[in-house]
Amino acid sequence: MQQRPLGRTGRTVAALGFGGRGLDRDRQRVLFAALDGGVDLVDVSPQWGDSEALAGEAIRELRLRDRAVLATRAPADLRGLQRSVEASLRATRLDVLPLVQLPDWSDAHRDARDHAELLDLASRLVREGKVLWWGVVAPEPRRCVATLDEPWLTSVQTRFHLQDRRAAAIVAQASEKQVSLLACSPLDGGLFDPDTALEFVLGEPAITCALTGTADPAHLAHLLAR
Repeated sequence: MQQRPLGRTGRTVAALGFGGRGLDRDRQRVLFAALDGGVDLVDVSPQWGDSEALAGEAIRELRLRDRAVLATRAPADLRGLQRSVEASLRATRLDVLPLVQLPDWSDAHRDARDHAELLDLASRLVREGKVLWWGVVAPEPRRCVATLDEPWLTSVQTRFHLQDRRAAAIVAQASEKQVSLLACSPLDGGLFDPDTALEFVLGEPAITCALTGTADPAHLAHLLAR
């Protein structure tokens, strides 16, 4: 499977990732197949049931700790950030969280009174070996243009598909700054033909990874065979 650079980390990830919303014990079998087939970025959240625990279990059982990039979320506030990171470490039973994403992000967060303290905490969590890299989830990509200049930023996750091209507003700058774009809902919930949809999304070189959340093993096999 094609590999693409993950920001400035020096690592690469497969162009096809696994979206873990709705991940349960049944769908975990599809996740196992995805990881075994070369997928190495799994997007989860502490708000999505047992997605962190199930993804962590799959990564451990397949002995992919050094290869797989588990991307989870933690709140962008001083009171909740460290507590959430610690809880995610316990849930996944991983030694380190490869990518932690700050949700509902916009440039307005940079003006918050505690922004500098938040970045200091994020940096400390990296030094302590609890987090490798930081990203954001941006519902409105045009509102995170200034954040692309931040040296701590590895990735921006946002919607990008045939009927939602708002991420095009930040493609050029993200590419210039070597910030990865992670495309969620690339098939728009199955509305589009998967080959056509993924060809459009991954035809943009700035898109590092398209996160698909299929629960159908046959559908996954088709995507992996592209």
